Amino acid sequence: MKELPAKGSTEWFEQARRRCVDHLRALLSLRIAQDSANSILQHWNSHSVETNSALHSSCVIAYGRPFTNAATKRGNIKYPTKGLLATPGFDKELHLHILDLRNRLIAHSDYGIFPSSMYLQTLGDERLPLTLGINVKGLFGIESHDLALRYEKHFSICAISIEKILNVACKELASEIEIHPTAFRGTNNLAEARHDFVLDSKLRNIPPPTGPAASVEDPAFVEGLKGYRYITLTHQIPLIETGKYVVKLDGIEKEIDFLAE
Repeated sequence: MKELPAKGSTEWFEQARRRCVDHLRALLSLRIAQDSANSILQHWNSHSVETNSALHSSCVIAYGRPFTNAATKRGNIKYPTKGLLATPGFDKELHLHILDLRNRLIAHSDYGIFPSSMYLQTLGDERLPLTLGINVKGLFGIESHDLALRYEKHFSICAISIEKILNVACKELASEIEIHPTAFRGTNNLAEARHDFVLDSKLRNIPPPTGPAASVEDPAFVEGLKGYRYITLTHQIPLIETGKYVVKLDGIEKEIDFLAE
């Protein structure tokens, strides 16, 4: 059995950071799935069947993304379901069903689910051939409102659970950063940057990050294939508690009474 890296080591920080990123990637996928399910429900009587089908495919693909093997520099990985399975209300039957839809009907085609049929139409005793026909079938959206509700409820439960797991992982990472800041800085993938701003006691005016910390680069598609819209999910946790703190600003000590809300 492989020995786990010691807490506070560079190796531990590298793994802890990856875990936090994996949680946030999974949360983004669940939020996309939930948004698509919400749109299906909110416009149940007005969406075209084509729109319903597209949103359903979006639900299934987005939901299945974390739980499907993803190629990384560390090999194939997928998001573990152990924490989710223990969540009250987690719909295991629907979870497995959606992954089955993704793998066999939507992202791929399993010929065994929808057997094709072929027919020949003829005329007269001599059976003069008239037409040759073939039938194939594909999934085309959700017809049951109750099933759509079941989707949305499950996605919501999963998103809430993953965010809680993410917060626990982030807090553990933050506590180790406080103890071992040098080891953590050794794993930084962004250069340290300093910015001047005036901070109020309620932390309401912390400016957003700038430069590389402000976003994630778009995929490097060739010219002519770059016409896509992207979404970025940012997750932050407070690292300060309510109380009085003394900080140095330009070498001068200043007491700040923070109110963490």
